[in-house]
Amino acid sequence: MTGRRPLGDKAALLAAADEVWRGLSVKDWMEAFASHPRIGERKAPQSATVQSTAWSAQEQRDADAGDDAVKAALAAGNAEYER
Repeated sequence: MTGRRPLGDKAALLAAADEVWRGLSVKDWMEAFASHPRIGERKAPQSATVQSTAWSAQEQRDADAGDDAVKAALAAGNAEYER
């Protein structure tokens, strides 16, 4: 994604993300899912890289700062995404 910058707008960002994601193998997808907790969950798995763990920790701190409605929306979004 960084090699595609600058992206002109949200539509260009989403199109680039879709193209990159669809270009990955199932193994790559599973690695990404296994290396990162759902937003709003506590911590990255032990198998995560140092950088991934740091990014995850920041995301979790940001999510934790939300009120109960935000946390409920994140949980609902995670469930919908997995469906």
